[in-house]
Amino acid sequence: MSLDKQCLAPQPGEWVKGKMVGSGSFGTVHLAMSKATGGLFVVKSAQEGPGLKSLENEATMLEKLHSPYIVRCMGRDSFVGRQGEGRLNLFMEYMAGGSLSNVADKFGGILEEKVIRLYTREILQGLKYLHKNEIVHCDLKCQNVLLGSSGNVKLADFGCAKRLRDLKSKGASMTSWQSISGTPLWMAPEVLRNEGVTLASDIWSLGC
Repeated sequence: MSLDKQCLAPQPGEWVKGKMVGSGSFGTVHLAMSKATGGLFVVKSAQEGPGLKSLENEATMLEKLHSPYIVRCMGRDSFVGRQGEGRLNLFMEYMAGGSLSNVADKFGGILEEKVIRLYTREILQGLKYLHKNEIVHCDLKCQNVLLGSSGNVKLADFGCAKRLRDLKSKGASMTSWQSISGTPLWMAPEVLRNEGVTLASDIWSLGC
């Protein structure tokens, strides 16, 4: 499927926000429901600051990614808050199984080897798709791998993701490389040393 296909956001008044199901430095994640169909999805929200920039980056990435191994984007809604601050809602499909981290915790921190192989195979399929399009996830960890109710796996949280062509473009400074963010415990050594990222950096994170 073409990477240039855009996704359309639910329009104001067409959906209702439910309980918060997640939060982080970017902002919050709420369960949401379509008033027309009763279908469930999630809305990730942020306001001005680093969280907004991260969510804008994620929206830009997801709008052009179309793979059964990548969480599906349903569009974005940018608007101005009551106090004049910039705000953004990013709409995404709801993955009923939650994160791989949460699933592992619910089963005592131990999963069957066969299940781990199945999950790893699908994570690698997601990385294969990203890397084919010269995108580095930059924050691959169990919390950013989501499961559907049938056990299917999808990569999520693209706030730190980078396109290699942007990092390697003419005139890009070392600051561009050193601005890479993520979670230190899962970062490849070259990233921690501020030497930049490559596609192999994601493979290191997968093995952590």
